[in-house]
Amino acid sequence: METILGLNTSQEIIFQGPEERIRDVINDIVVMASLYKQTGEEHALTGFIKLFNEYLEAIAPLEYVPGLAERLGEKLELTLWDVDFDYKALERLLTVIYEIRAYSENTRDRLGELAMLLSYFMAKTGVPLRELGGFNGLIGCRDWRERPGLMVTLAVLFLILASNP
Repeated sequence: METILGLNTSQEIIFQGPEERIRDVINDIVVMASLYKQTGEEHALTGFIKLFNEYLEAIAPLEYVPGLAERLGEKLELTLWDVDFDYKALERLLTVIYEIRAYSENTRDRLGELAMLLSYFMAKTGVPLRELGGFNGLIGCRDWRERPGLMVTLAVLFLILASNP
């Protein structure tokens, strides 16, 4: 595990492990998303993208689902920038995705929460989950609860598509 060396405001040397760093990245993603939605400023979007890319590196690799990007992209009517949403829900969604990737055991409760949060955001952006066959239809499996990696892929791909301005 990598430790990041940094300075805090009193210029003391601090060490930050990967888990603390990803929590900071998630918090900063939410702040930049809020800032971009409020101002439309290009630097806020650039900051969001940079932080989101760092987040993606932390949760990579993702499982491949043939045709998922196309099916999801065709049905996405609005982006996150077009709708009002709960920023705490975005923070929690990013956290749950990371937790499922980082802690492969005991993911059942987290998967239920992931499904609830993803359903919330999909409804906000006009993705007709039922019409797409629900989660099982989208990711092409019999029971999404048995395939946490595929659900993570779906959630991450949705966030990528929905945050594209």
